[in-house]
Amino acid sequence: MTTTALSSGWDSGFANIDLQSSRTTEAEVPTPPEISNAQLAQTPSDHEDDGDQGPDRRDVEANTDSNENREGSTGWVWARSRLRKLIKEAKGAASLTVVSFVGRHLKGTKVIFVVGQSGTGKTTILQELTGLDLATGDTMMSGTLQYRVCPAVIGDQQYLFVDTAGFGAADMDDMANFQDIVSCITALGSFVDIAGLLFVYGKPDTRIMRPDLQTMQWVQCFCGPEFFHKVTFITNRWDTYNEDSFEESWARVSELLRDKNVEQILDPPQRYHGGSLYHHGFPGGGSDIHTFASILSKRRHGPQRAAEIEALILRKYAESEPVKLQIARELEAGVALKDTEAAKVLQANPVDIKISISQDRATVKNESNARNNPSQFLDRPETASRQRNAESQEEQQPSWFARTWAWIEVAKQAAVYFNQVRRARDSTQRRSWFTFDNLRNWWSGSPPDRF
Repeated sequence: MTTTALSSGWDSGFANIDLQSSRTTEAEVPTPPEISNAQLAQTPSDHEDDGDQGPDRRDVEANTDSNENREGSTGWVWARSRLRKLIKEAKGAASLTVVSFVGRHLKGTKVIFVVGQSGTGKTTILQELTGLDLATGDTMMSGTLQYRVCPAVIGDQQYLFVDTAGFGAADMDDMANFQDIVSCITALGSFVDIAGLLFVYGKPDTRIMRPDLQTMQWVQCFCGPEFFHKVTFITNRWDTYNEDSFEESWARVSELLRDKNVEQILDPPQRYHGGSLYHHGFPGGGSDIHTFASILSKRRHGPQRAAEIEALILRKYAESEPVKLQIARELEAGVALKDTEAAKVLQANPVDIKISISQDRATVKNESNARNNPSQFLDRPETASRQRNAESQEEQQPSWFARTWAWIEVAKQAAVYFNQVRRARDSTQRRSWFTFDNLRNWWSGSPPDRF
């Protein structure tokens, strides 16, 4: 399996964009490394439109309109018009040929979001899925945008695993993290299929804390009940127990599954299909109180653990049909981001609300009496402290324009990477990767030196 890790590395411009170009031909978009600078990037003077530099808007419309109804697409109708705006505002910074190249080589890529708190083992799972050493520079993290992207080829399919920052921590700006995620699916939504979400809960040996509760509520409203069957709830770090502590912790799994929010994702009401429960570190992801001896140690059984989590991805997501996220449907309907149900979760105290499932939507309801919520005894947040942190961080946050342009840079790098992997037919050997500096000016017609 060939993998690497990407992230947005600087603040540029932003737009909500639809960049799919499924009808691009070999002649229209030559393939590196044979491609020349002149072929790859058309200069601004080649496409002047009423004095604006950049590709002709009619060409952009042709490239995007042809994909509006692509079979299986989870692209956003809401985002289509934004490409034209981006091209005009970029004034030559993005050539149509480059946009087409990116659309072509990301076509069919599956995006899987990975959510969960720090310390739950997300990084370990991503390393096992991708073969990367994420602690030693195989990934690039922005100082302000809280995400990491790990491309991988699994079973001859292209995946982008998007590792997001957790919600509910006192030192994090939840709305900024949410904006990062929305800017991701806005920028990449027409390139890729949003295939699923992994909720890494970690060790089930403590009560559900406020950040976990808020994340569970957010997942419901972000995804919507029609997407629940694409959610995988993962317990982890079972190899850190001895036999006695394992039995004690396993007894708490049933308590965890009785939480209303967990239950609603895994076994939703009405006609909806629920998500999956996966105990990472056990063969097949299944377990019971008598299976301690079958635990796969991270230190001794690394390859087998990696094979098991890859098998989960193939089993769960390889053949799944795309389903539009609730957040996408809300934004397409003209709902302001701050008024979406997912945003309402982040603006509320999680012990004061409940999530209601009705008419294909997850909605936030005020819960003045939380006696029926097993998570009611959670400590309430230090509201004043969180407010101060949020105000301080808000002053340092990049603009929406900058956020999504950063994701377009991620798309560009991923397209180059997957193109190289396919050309090399190399699905087992890890390859070196470009730095962001190599690609910083590629949109304007300077392809990477390694082409």
